[in-house]
Amino acid sequence: MKYFTQQLPRQFALTSSALAAALLLAACGGGGSATPPAVADTTPPTVAITDNVPGATATGDVIFTFTANEAITAASFTASDVTVAGGTKGAFTIVSSTVATLVVTPTANAAGTITVDLAAGAVTDLAGNANAVAATQATQAYNTVPVVVSGNTGTCTTTTTVNCFGFQEAALAYTPFGDIATAEMANDPADAANKVLKIVKPAPSQPWAGVTIASIAADQSVPSFGLATNKMVTLRVYSPAAGLPILLKLENAANGAANIEKSVNTTVANAWETLTFDYTGFNAATVYNKVSVFPNFNTVESSAKTYYFDELKYTIAPTVVVPPPTGLVFGNNYGVNISAQGGTTGRYVDDPNVNSPWDGVAAATDTIRSFYFGYHMNSATSPAWGFGGYVNAPSNGTANVAAYSAANLTVWGNTELFNRNPTLTVILVGPTTAGCTPKLKGTIAANSSNPTAYTVAKTAMSVEVSCTNFNTVNTIWSGGVNEVHVQVLGNQVQYATSNASGFPNGLNIGPITFQ
Repeated sequence: MKYFTQQLPRQFALTSSALAAALLLAACGGGGSATPPAVADTTPPTVAITDNVPGATATGDVIFTFTANEAITAASFTASDVTVAGGTKGAFTIVSSTVATLVVTPTANAAGTITVDLAAGAVTDLAGNANAVAATQATQAYNTVPVVVSGNTGTCTTTTTVNCFGFQEAALAYTPFGDIATAEMANDPADAANKVLKIVKPAPSQPWAGVTIASIAADQSVPSFGLATNKMVTLRVYSPAAGLPILLKLENAANGAANIEKSVNTTVANAWETLTFDYTGFNAATVYNKVSVFPNFNTVESSAKTYYFDELKYTIAPTVVVPPPTGLVFGNNYGVNISAQGGTTGRYVDDPNVNSPWDGVAAATDTIRSFYFGYHMNSATSPAWGFGGYVNAPSNGTANVAAYSAANLTVWGNTELFNRNPTLTVILVGPTTAGCTPKLKGTIAANSSNPTAYTVAKTAMSVEVSCTNFNTVNTIWSGGVNEVHVQVLGNQVQYATSNASGFPNGLNIGPITFQ
């Protein structure tokens, strides 16, 4: 143990000549007047206590400092003289003749106050005086409850301008690809009360293995990303290692070729962090409404790795106000099997055994309210002539289109079909008279998998079915239209001979007007 400095008397042996001189001076009164006797020290010392975290809440060890107003005898001051509550005494150190320190460890996994006391009579100065009063009690607040760093920051709120997926939403769908088998809602590894997206990338797996996240299951889409307003998208990530690339891909749900990808490396292992993806360079003409995440992108895992994701946050694209159609609105704003004008809608295929994996109507928030459907086709089940869909006239009656010169149809479909620029067939069906139903035929040279309006002029149509008195384009047109059909026929149907599950072929039918 180090001790405070002590003053000890010293004794010196005098030579005979020095002793004689001293006696002579004493006898003769040499050396001037006599030295007055020393005044005894009877003032007790005082001690003040401070610590190294004033004004804050301690989260770990606290160093308390004891400062005396005069030198203290080291033997009189030890750790046993100090009383501590709310913590455990640690190292006690004599720093100087007036200063000592004591380390106090606060109670683990608790919040409270450390109190430190030094009683009266605990220490003495060099004259033997004990401190007459206790030191003013020192207190220090502490909190050693472990801080849970959750994937949930408490800021994942969806508004009219910001969308945030916290991955506890029951409506979210996860579609894995590239050999990933596990993509599910699970407990946060750091906070069991929080739900997150858990992805297990197996070994081996495709280097591009990932998961598509969708809130609209029909076309695996999400509310559109408003990159024109804010190019930054954030995602909370819990990765098994630092330095792993996380790729976030945004694309158009109807056209996978229209996409943008950004990769950001993790910086910590087994802890949550927020990664920011900068989509500078996006195509302003593209609607990005599909998102997929690729953990440890472009890498084949040597062993199965688990990744967790939370709080996918981005700015929502502003709602585009589409002006109401001009002319005669034949069908628009579709619900299930019906248009807003009251006309029945439907679809058909020549082979009932063809796999029909999808159909539905657009969400109420979509700019263009279409109805859609699709089939998986291969060489073994290739239809004899094709497939199509139809919209009946308002209230299932006959639309008088005599005053108009063209039909306008907004149609599109999946990229596998529409990236091959199919020629679509348009059929206008007139009212049945004397058992005969007249029909006109036109075509659309489709050139985009995005919503596109095509005009089919009356003058470009031909007679498909002729009836008495309704045997020309003009007479059939003037007789009114009961149904409008859009079809994919013959070699316009696409299929891959090597694809046993069938090649996807689908149509979206949007507004139909006459102008």
